[in-house]
Amino acid sequence: MAGLKPALHDQMKIQFRPFVAVLALLSSAVGAGDRRIQVLPAVPPGVEQRFVPAPFEAQTIDGVLGDRMAVNLNERLLAGVDLDVILKGYRQRPGQHAWIGEHVGKFIDAATNTWAYTGDARLKTKLDAAVKELIATQLEDGYLGTYTPQERFIDYGEKGYEPAENLPLWDVWAHKYNLLGLLNYYRRTGYEPALQASRRIGDLLCKTYGDAPGQKDVVRNDWHVGMANTSVLEPMAMLYRYTGDRKYLEFCRYIVRAWDEPKGPKIATTLIASGHVNEVANAKAYEMTSNLVGLLELHLATGDGAYLRPVLRAWSDIVQNRLYPTGTTSWGELFRADHLLRADGRVGEGCVTTTWMQLNLRLLELTGEAKYADEIERTIYNALAGAQHPKTGLVCYFTPLNGAKPYGVVDQGVPGVNCCTSSIPRALSLIPSAAWGVRNGGVAMNLFVPGTVTLSIPAGGVTLVSTTRFPVDGDVTLELKLAQAARFPLAIRVPQWCRKSEVTVGGKTSSDATSGYITIDRIWQDKDRVTIRMDLAPTMITGAPTYPDAVAVERGPQLLVADEKLNPGSSPWTTDLWLTGLASTSLTLRDASASLPAKWIGKQAYGVPGYFGNAALGKRSVELILVPLADAGQLGGEYRTWLQRP
Repeated sequence: MAGLKPALHDQMKIQFRPFVAVLALLSSAVGAGDRRIQVLPAVPPGVEQRFVPAPFEAQTIDGVLGDRMAVNLNERLLAGVDLDVILKGYRQRPGQHAWIGEHVGKFIDAATNTWAYTGDARLKTKLDAAVKELIATQLEDGYLGTYTPQERFIDYGEKGYEPAENLPLWDVWAHKYNLLGLLNYYRRTGYEPALQASRRIGDLLCKTYGDAPGQKDVVRNDWHVGMANTSVLEPMAMLYRYTGDRKYLEFCRYIVRAWDEPKGPKIATTLIASGHVNEVANAKAYEMTSNLVGLLELHLATGDGAYLRPVLRAWSDIVQNRLYPTGTTSWGELFRADHLLRADGRVGEGCVTTTWMQLNLRLLELTGEAKYADEIERTIYNALAGAQHPKTGLVCYFTPLNGAKPYGVVDQGVPGVNCCTSSIPRALSLIPSAAWGVRNGGVAMNLFVPGTVTLSIPAGGVTLVSTTRFPVDGDVTLELKLAQAARFPLAIRVPQWCRKSEVTVGGKTSSDATSGYITIDRIWQDKDRVTIRMDLAPTMITGAPTYPDAVAVERGPQLLVADEKLNPGSSPWTTDLWLTGLASTSLTLRDASASLPAKWIGKQAYGVPGYFGNAALGKRSVELILVPLADAGQLGGEYRTWLQRP
C-alpha cells in the first residue's frame, strides 16, 4: 500500500481538475473495479485546502490504532453487519422501523473507506453486493427509501403533530446516508451507476422540496425542528462538486434559507447571534453537528465565508463549554447547559462522536490548524476507541465516564443494529484521514502512529517510515526514503497535552513551534532520520464544576480510569459507597502492565497511590490500577474516571 505510484497522488498537489484523466482506470462493472483510485470532483474547490490527507491506499497504520481498525474490519464490517437485515426494508417496503433506511448507506460509506485503506478483497465483495442491491431497489422516480407510497415525504400541513416513533419522518434522512455512501463509493471506484443513482436522488429531492409553488417545506415534518431533514446539505453539496450541476448547489442554498423559516431551526443565525449550540432549535447534537459538517462542505464548494463563520462559533462553544475530556459531547443526545458534563449513563452518543470527528477533520483540511488535529486525537484515543470493544468490535450507544460500557446493547427494534453501531465504524474508517498528509507545500505528521506513508511532495515522492510505541511512550523515529535529494518542510504537530516536544535531525534539536507545529525546512537526503521526543508526564484535571471534589488522570492524549476488574477489593462499586483518592497533588505513575490478566486486550496499566473506603468502613490505602478508558470495561466491570480528591 505504501508503494502507490506518484501518478495517483495528483490530488496531493492541491491542484484540482476535472476527473477525465482518471477515467481510463475505471471499470463500469461492480466488482471489476478492484483498483483503488480517487475520482476528483468536477468542480474545483472554492477555497484552498490547507491540509490534504494522504491517500488511504498510500499508507499503513500499525500499533494501537491499527489494531482498532483491524477489529472494525474483521469483527464489525465483515462479521457483524448482516446485509439481509439492513437491506430488508428496501427489498420489501416498508422497513421494520421508521429509520431503518440509514444503515446500508452508513455501511457502504464505512466499508468504502476501509477497503480504500486495506484493499481487502472479502470486504470489496460484500461492499459491491450492498451497492448493487441498494441501487436495484431504487424506484424510477429516484426514490431510495423504505416507506410505502402513501408515506413518502409525507406533509402534515399546518395541523401540527407530536412526533411519535411510528411517524414516517426519516425519508430525507435515509436518502442522505444513501447519497453519502454511494458518492463515496463512486469517488473510490469510479462506478458510474453509483453516481447515476445519486443524481436520481438529488433530482427527486430538488423536485420535492423548495420554496417554489407546489413544493414541500423541508423543515416542517421532522423530529428535530428540521435539523434531520436539512442535514442532507452535506451530500447535496458533494453531489454538486462531483457533477457540476448547479441545481444541486441551489438546493443547498435553499436549505440554508429554510433554516430561517418560521418553523425552521435557525442554525446559522442563532450561532452567529449567541454562539451557543444549546440554544439552537431543540439542541439535538447529532443532527446539529451533521448540519455543521454540511456547512463546511458548502463552504468548500463555494468559498463563501458566511458558511464557515457559524461553524467556528459552534466549535468554540463546544470546546469551551460542552466537551468531555474523552473528546465527545452531549448528554442524553442533547447539548446541555455550560459545563454541565454528567459522567453517568448517556454520555456522548456514538453518532455525535462520529460527527464531531468529521467536523474537526474538515476544519483541519480547510485551515491546517493544529488545534483541530488535537481534538481529533483526543476523540480517537478516548471516545471513539472507548465505544468499540477491543476484541468483538461491538459498539456502545453511549460511553459513560463512570459506569459500565453497554457494548452491543441495542434499543431500536432491530437485532444488532442501532444508529451508533452504524456510525462508529464510519469514524474508525476515517482515522487515515488524520494521520499525515500535505500542509503548506510540505509533509505534515498529525498522529504519532507506527507505519508508513508515501506522498508525491516533493517531485519524485517521499516515503516516511514511522517507528514508535506511542502512546506507551513519547518517542518516534521517522526515516525518509527519497529517490533523490529534495527540499521541503516537514511539520510535526506539537500536541496540546505535551509540556515539552523536541525534534532532532542531523544532530540539531528544535523545540520551536509555530501554529502548533515544529517545522524543519531543509534539503532532505535518502535515509535521513528524524527523532521526536514528547513528554508524556501525567496530569490531573478537575471535575469542577459538575464534580468539584473529583479529579481525573490524563497521560498524553489518553484518559486513565480505574476498572473494578483490575482493582479487587473495591466493591461495592457505587458512587455513594466507593471512594478513591490520590495521595497528593503530585502524580507519579508506576508501570503496572505486568499485572494485567492474560485475557486483557491492551498493554497499558499504571499504578498510583490511593485508597478504598467509605464513611462506615473507613479507608484502606492501596495502589490503584489505572488503564486507558479505551480499554476499560472490556471484562464487563464498571470503571471510574472521576476519582475522589483526598
